[in-house]
Amino acid sequence: MTKGPRRKRGPVDQQVVETSGLLDLTQQCNVLQFPARGPFAVRIEREGDAWLAMCRDHGWLIGSRREALAEALEIARGFGVAVVEAVP
Repeated sequence: MTKGPRRKRGPVDQQVVETSGLLDLTQQCNVLQFPARGPFAVRIEREGDAWLAMCRDHGWLIGSRREALAEALEIARGFGVAVVEAVP
């Protein structure tokens, strides 16, 4: 019976050893590490002449997109989540 690959984890490179019968193959590969995504995201969206920065069930009405994005980034950094912008 063939077992699945055994993995030895490293910070960027990952070594994969395949075992199938009498033959062992070693292969080097690069693994891209993406930041972990949280269970929710902080959103910004247009609301009339202003912008909303929203996190879960809270929202802040802000005068410009730049200020809304700065506020959303600060909130997201505190929770370790992403910022998304709603496109109308």
